[in-house]
Formats: sequence, C-alpha cells, structure tokens
Amino acid sequence: MHGFLLPVLKLFGFNELQTVIALLSMLYFLAAFFGGLLSGIAKAYGAPRAPIPLSQKISFRIILLGAIMMIFFIFYYHFGVTGNFNASHGVYWTSTMIAGPLIGMLGNAIIEAIFSGKIKKNEKIYKAWADKQRAKAFAKRRAAVREGVEEVKDLHKDKARRKRHYKDREENVARRKPSSAR
Repeated sequence: MHGFLLPVLKLFGFNELQTVIALLSMLYFLAAFFGGLLSGIAKAYGAPRAPIPLSQKISFRIILLGAIMMIFFIFYYHFGVTGNFNASHGVYWTSTMIAGPLIGMLGNAIIEAIFSGKIKKNEKIYKAWADKQRAKAFAKRRAAVREGVEEVKDLHKDKARRKRHYKDREENVARRKPSSAR
C-alpha cells in the first residue's frame, strides 16, 4: 500500500486513513459495475428464460452485499477508529451508497446496448416457448372441459334411464300385485 498508490492518493489530498476509505469506495464501485456487466452477460448468453426479478439479479446481490459491508465499515471506521462523524462524512457515505447501484445500472446498460440483438433473440425464443406452453395447457384444459361435458351428458342420460327404470319398476310392481291387494 505504501508503494505506488499512497503517493498518487496524496497528490489528491488523501492521508493514510482516508486511503482506506478511497480504496473501499473504489472496490465497491468496481463490484457494482462488474455486477451490472455480469448481469447483462448472463442475460445475453444465458438460455432463454423468463424476465428475472430485480432481487434475483447478480448485480443486485453484489450491490446489496457491498452496501452491507460498507455500512459495517462506516460504523467501524467512524465509531471505532476515528471516533467522530460529521455532516461531510454523512454526505460522502450517502453519495457513495447511492452511486453504487447507479454504476451497476450503467454496467448493465452498456452490456445490453452491446448485445441487444442477442438479448432480443433470447426474449423472442422465450416468448415463443411460453406461448407454446400456454397453448398446450389451454388445449389440455379444453379437453378436460369437453370430457367433463361428456360426463355431464352421460350423467343426464343415466338419470333419465334411472327415472325410466323406476317408473317401469313401479308399473311392474303394480301389475304384479295380487288381485286381493288391489
């Protein structure tokens, strides 16, 4: 750390404690940027699939992990190492925490612009597959309804048959009764 980086950071007015903050911020920004890149690459070169919710994207998970680590570091640095926290620190950390996700979105946008053709092709393939699956499910439901209609028709036929059977039975019983019972 005392080799090349510290003299360069001192040119910009950083002292040794602030160097750790600068390095951590750069690491957070790079992780967010590369998370956005990975998310876009996974979308471009992955198999066609349904749109992924934000909470399941690689970039979101990396940014969330980085933000949690940053919050732990902020508390450690300001309350354990230096012992003070003022408004300028709050502005710096707030802007850093807001800039991370924006840099991740920038990385994702770059990849989506570069591979837009491949991403659109994957989306079309997925849409065609999903439409085919929906059509299969609809045909299956329609067949089940038709079978159900046939079953209902059969039930009605059975009910009419039973009515006729009971009516015929009553007539037969009435005809068989002995003459003394009449």
